[in-house]
Amino acid sequence: MKKISPLVLVVIGSWLNVSSQINTWTQVSSLPSDTRQWASCFSMGDKIYVGIGGSLLLSPKYYDFWVYNVSSDAWTQKADFPVDLAQAASFSINGKGYIACGYTAANKLYEYDPVADTWTERDTLPASMSRDEAVGFSIGSFGYVCCGDNYGASYHDLWRYDPATDSWLQMADFPGEQRNGLVAFSIGGKAYAGTGWADSGFKRDFYEYDPATDIWTSVADFPGTKRHAAVAFSIMCNELEGRGYVGLGIDSSGFTQDFYEYNPYTDTWWQVADFAGLPRARLVGASAGTAGYIGTGYVSGGVVDNDFWKYVPEFCNVGTVIDDATKTANGIRVINDAEHGELKIVTDQPSASVELFDVAGRKIFSEFFVTPRKEFTVSTSSFTEEIYFIQIDRKFVSKVFISRQ
Repeated sequence: MKKISPLVLVVIGSWLNVSSQINTWTQVSSLPSDTRQWASCFSMGDKIYVGIGGSLLLSPKYYDFWVYNVSSDAWTQKADFPVDLAQAASFSINGKGYIACGYTAANKLYEYDPVADTWTERDTLPASMSRDEAVGFSIGSFGYVCCGDNYGASYHDLWRYDPATDSWLQMADFPGEQRNGLVAFSIGGKAYAGTGWADSGFKRDFYEYDPATDIWTSVADFPGTKRHAAVAFSIMCNELEGRGYVGLGIDSSGFTQDFYEYNPYTDTWWQVADFAGLPRARLVGASAGTAGYIGTGYVSGGVVDNDFWKYVPEFCNVGTVIDDATKTANGIRVINDAEHGELKIVTDQPSASVELFDVAGRKIFSEFFVTPRKEFTVSTSSFTEEIYFIQIDRKFVSKVFISRQ
């Protein structure tokens, strides 16, 4: 008889009776300085750097800069920023942090060296107009600044900064309406940007930027309300798997509190736990390890704050290995039938959407099952790769890793 290698399943997300710390917000130590909005933030390793920004009316604006150690939940003050500044774009590349443009800084760029604890002025962004409320992101060894505003005139240009040559290069324009106060994040060598404020009002359209081709592509709209001055960060579980997170901000009804996760491999969004603090906008956010951190901002009630919060997503933070067995949790039963090369899924519902993806994010199977037996079978005998990702109904926000031993 031919020996059949067993499958190993790692079930992640709401299929498990997971810890209460997953998909939740936890308050951490507050920034030990003035409350503020429109601050700047970037992360490097297990540290998050936060500073500058301004008071409620942006007068005064601040110079101070701080580093938050996620391991010790402690803040340490670092060298002051060279000028008082707010509404700036920021990114990090190769162990250095960068802050560009912003209110009162024209188009200047500053580099922060955490080893020397020094700020150095670098090449000025060569755009014809200075700007604030632009967005920054990094891909590989380059930093980018996109869009922004100058006293009511918004832009959609994109600029790439190369720290190796200390120079800027204009890239393909952002394809959406000219805007400011948008968000962006990077995953797997591409960037994703959207939301913001344009002449037509609040926006929620989103786009993917591929630096290899210098092409923008429209992706699924942000599913929340149209909004401005939201916050975003991305989390990479490994070199192949990442997710983007976007939430809060101001919409036509006021401050918001909802948060969403974006899967770039399936071009889908789903809602995660609402932010546990007060609704707000004009805040900062970054990730470290497999958690996201946000804080400060303009809070509902007309005040600014200095609190900080940690978000731990279901994605890549919990898991259990199932060997050739049955796993039941939250109304879903996963039966790993290695002998017959089948994955059986039994739910408490008469229908389910089942999708499988390979490690490159390519969808290799998709089917919507409807059966009164409430049991769905996916054949795995023909799979040639070692690892697959299975998603069953977006509402479960769940994933299964499959690998052959």
